[in-house]
Amino acid sequence: MPNNANDLAIYIKTLLHQESITNLKKTVGDLIKEISEKSIKLNITLDDKIISTLNNFAKAMENIKTATQQGNTVASQHTQIIKELDGSIKKYTETVKENGKVVQKTTEILDKNKIAKQQASQVINSMMNMIN
Repeated sequence: MPNNANDLAIYIKTLLHQESITNLKKTVGDLIKEISEKSIKLNITLDDKIISTLNNFAKAMENIKTATQQGNTVASQHTQIIKELDGSIKKYTETVKENGKVVQKTTEILDKNKIAKQQASQVINSMMNMIN
């Protein structure tokens, strides 16, 4: 406890200050809780220049989307399928897009059974040649 009047004044101010901080923290906590539980409605007014800029941006994005879609359209496609003697099948595909981009794709299908038979046959033939 304070001993004189000055000490008492400081003590009271300290108590009030601590109480104010506690109340302020409680008030801020209550405010945060209330905001998080309710939706907040904001009325925003945009001037015509901002609206015009946003509209121009939306139109530009739509133009980019259209150009991209048109560029991905196939103008022509050529496919060549070759069946090799070893049983493999090679498929070559060349696609030309509207925007001029050329996409080449190669697919190879191997007949491992036929390849194994051919290798075995070659081994047998080489052995036969060695014997003769």
